[in-house]
Amino acid sequence: MAQSKSELAYRFRAADNPPTWTETAKKIGSPSSHKDVLRATKRFAHKRKLPWPPTAEGVALLDAGKAPTPCRLAADKRNAARYEKGDVTDSVREYAARHNLPWPPPNHPVRAKHRMAYELRAEGLHWNDVRDKVGYAYSSHVVEAARKHAEREGLEWPLPVDPVMPETTPYLEMLRARAKRIYEAKERGGATWRTIAKEHGLSKGDRAASIARRHAERNDLPWPIEPKPIEPKVFKPLEG
Repeated sequence: MAQSKSELAYRFRAADNPPTWTETAKKIGSPSSHKDVLRATKRFAHKRKLPWPPTAEGVALLDAGKAPTPCRLAADKRNAARYEKGDVTDSVREYAARHNLPWPPPNHPVRAKHRMAYELRAEGLHWNDVRDKVGYAYSSHVVEAARKHAEREGLEWPLPVDPVMPETTPYLEMLRARAKRIYEAKERGGATWRTIAKEHGLSKGDRAASIARRHAERNDLPWPIEPKPIEPKVFKPLEG
């Protein structure tokens, strides 16, 4: 690759007995004044992160191809921002490798889900509830996610089978209120589990039945649910 005039000037000035800036301008064939050549060479050194004033160490970096080009610097700036956001594109991966950064990025969405799964389970939520909150399809997947986070961060694993439940949290209150509504809907009779699940934003009737069963176990309620008998209406005879 052809060397720029600024690079040539840097190399000349890094010699043991460097020429003056006026002589350097003549050597590189620049029509500009020696002051303009000096300023251009200084800008070149700063952009390529080379020592200033010019030194043999800077020339060695150029020869080894280690001095970042302006394009490389611009790309690194973009990839640094993408790394912070958690992107995992090839260019970000290469940037992380060159700078010895952890991979995948700490803010990667997958790692965030792993952390969320572990923290919710540590708070005492049932694995099925953690699955619904984090957004996994199967409970086995959310268990694996929590395990990976624990191993990566050196945290306790496995978590206790019956973790200590906090007295209350807004999320737990919401879950328990929903469970109560599902149980009472089935208790009233007339609706299938599938219908009840649909009314409460669940995908399957089995899921609604499982929530209702845990509600019954927590509150010592009858299970299976026996629908309440419907009291027959008594019509009073018309007077006269």
